[in-house]
Amino acid sequence: MHLLRIADLTKEEIDGLLERASALKERHKKGIPHNPLRGKTLGLIFEKSSTRTRVSFETAMYHLGGNAIFISGKDSQIGRGDVMTVVEKKGRYDGLKFAWIGDGNNMANSWIEAASVLGLSLTLACPKGYWPPKEFLDKVGSTGSEIIVTESVEEAAKDADVLNTDVWASMGQEEESEKRKKAFKGFQINKELLKLSKKDATVLHCLPAHRGEEITEDVLEGPHSAGWDEAENRLHVQ
Repeated sequence: MHLLRIADLTKEEIDGLLERASALKERHKKGIPHNPLRGKTLGLIFEKSSTRTRVSFETAMYHLGGNAIFISGKDSQIGRGDVMTVVEKKGRYDGLKFAWIGDGNNMANSWIEAASVLGLSLTLACPKGYWPPKEFLDKVGSTGSEIIVTESVEEAAKDADVLNTDVWASMGQEEESEKRKKAFKGFQINKELLKLSKKDATVLHCLPAHRGEEITEDVLEGPHSAGWDEAENRLHVQ
C-alpha cells in the first residue's frame, strides 16, 4: 500500500486512522506489547531532508515489531498528526473553524486536502505571492468544503477554534530568508491574534519553530499551544 497524500484517503479511512492511532497511543502508554508487523519492512522515500518524519516512522515500525528502510535523503514533511491532536483537544474536528497563518506551502496544501476530504471550514491567511498553488484551490472548489484564502490574518483568526502555522522559510528556502521576513511581516500568531479567536482556541505548529517570526514564544509555550502534542501524535498516526 502506498500513501502519498491526504487526498488519497476517504473521510471514513481518516476517521479510522485517528481512532486506531488513539488506541495504539493508549496501549503504548500502558506498556502493552503490540507487534503485528513482526517480519515486515517499511520503505521510506522522502523528497526533502528529514528528521522528525523519518524518526517517527522508524520508531513506529520498531514499536510494532517491524523494521524501516530509509531510501532517500528527502522528506515531504506532510504532518498526519495534526488532525489527531485536534480530536484529542476538542473531541471532534467537524464544526470547527481552522485557520492557517503564513506560507501556502506543503503543510498548507495538506490542510487544504484534509478540509476537502473531511469537510472542514478552513481559512488561510497568506501574503500576496505566497498563496497555495492554484491547482490545489481549483481542485477543492467543487467539494463543497468552506476553504477561503485571504491576505488578512484577522479574517482568518476571527472566531477560529484552531490556529496553525509553519516557518516562513522552509528547508531549501534559506536563501530567501530575508525576502520572506519582509513579505511575512505581520503573519504571526501572537497574543493579539489569539484575542480574535475562540477563548479555548488550540494553536498548532509542526515544529521546529522560529520564535519571534511566525509565532511568539509566549504563545508557543502558553496554555493554547499543542505543538508538542502534535509532534508526539505523528508517531502514533504513523
